[in-house]
Amino acid sequence: MSENTKNRILEKSIELFNQHGFENVSMRDISESLKISPGNLTYHFKKKTDILDEILNCLKHDHEQMQYKPEITLAEFNSILLLTTQHQKHYAFYYRNFMELKHKYPEIAQLQKDYKEEFLVLIRGIFTHFEKNEWMKPEVSESMYDNLSYAVLSIAIFWIQFGIDRDMRSVIWSILLPNLTEKGINDYQKIDMCLDY
Repeated sequence: MSENTKNRILEKSIELFNQHGFENVSMRDISESLKISPGNLTYHFKKKTDILDEILNCLKHDHEQMQYKPEITLAEFNSILLLTTQHQKHYAFYYRNFMELKHKYPEIAQLQKDYKEEFLVLIRGIFTHFEKNEWMKPEVSESMYDNLSYAVLSIAIFWIQFGIDRDMRSVIWSILLPNLTEKGINDYQKIDMCLDY
């Protein structure tokens, strides 16, 4: 029962943080929403930052489960973009307040730095793999695909903050398409972009 209550607290907290923002939700709001006593809530989490820490552990766990690798197809890259969109929707409060949380909580700043470096290496590795498989054109200038990696990562991280009613995948693909070869474009056209997210 205790673990179930803890999970309910985490899910309700994520829901409330997504709706109202992390800073605008109090421990009382969480306990009232769950119809549990404040004491029952603080038995599991002494303060709101303890809830945030546990949510970050869940976020890290979700990230580790994805087991990204650079040796993928264009369709698999599209699936990664879809998973990223779903992940961001689930943890919307985190991505909407990406910079604020980083400045307020040093452990989040370190987590973000580690993930940024990891994803830049991953994206660049994917582009190298695409180039080797002749899905992407050779680089016209040195560091062109490094810069494209930064652009893709920036869109992926900050997309949710813009609140634009447009599929993030289509925006990322629009900056990749000019770099695809004819073979790459043919394979891209076979991707089912209608997958629900």
